[in-house]
Amino acid sequence: MAEIDKGQLRAARSLGATPLQRFLRVFLPLSVPGVAAASVLVFVLSLGFYITPAMLGAPANMMIGELLIQEIQKVGSVRASALGMLLLAGTLLSMGLLAVLWKTAGRKTERTAAA
Repeated sequence: MAEIDKGQLRAARSLGATPLQRFLRVFLPLSVPGVAAASVLVFVLSLGFYITPAMLGAPANMMIGELLIQEIQKVGSVRASALGMLLLAGTLLSMGLLAVLWKTAGRKTERTAAA
């Protein structure tokens, strides 16, 4: 966000935009790709953490990774496979939503640069 051109914000101000309009129409669309990239990195890294919830959590409130490990150890692979598919579907859905957000932000940035 520090690399966003402040000249565009000054131009919006000189054209009569309020601070809220400058934020919503200039700063936010320019910062969405960075926010989306950071979200993807944090989300993907958080999928791999199985040990932290196991150490910090209690059996009453466990995360899906710990539940998968318990199901495989106790019952077998049928229920764990269903939970794994649920985790995969949630991951793919989240990544798809971020891709749509990224494309939408790119279009807004192109329109802002062209205008």
